[in-house]
Amino acid sequence: MLNDTNSYPDLATAMRGVCENWCNVHGFTEPFCRNGEWWAFPPKGVMPVKIKDVMEKNNEAQCVYIGRVSFLLLPDGSFFT
Repeated sequence: MLNDTNSYPDLATAMRGVCENWCNVHGFTEPFCRNGEWWAFPPKGVMPVKIKDVMEKNNEAQCVYIGRVSFLLLPDGSFFT
């Protein structure tokens, strides 16, 4: 059964959704993608940081669905392998 909160119409929307979910959980704000890398402002921060530099790769992957295809996506937009 598909979880509607993890179901997306395309990869770009899935990447944004996973990044925004991660930011909400960890207190980061205003996520944006620049040159293919996701950035956000840390809690009480005034300078954005790269999501890939502050996330924990071992337990941050989220299962997403695009149509009938599912895969694990990390908050920085990369695939979990």
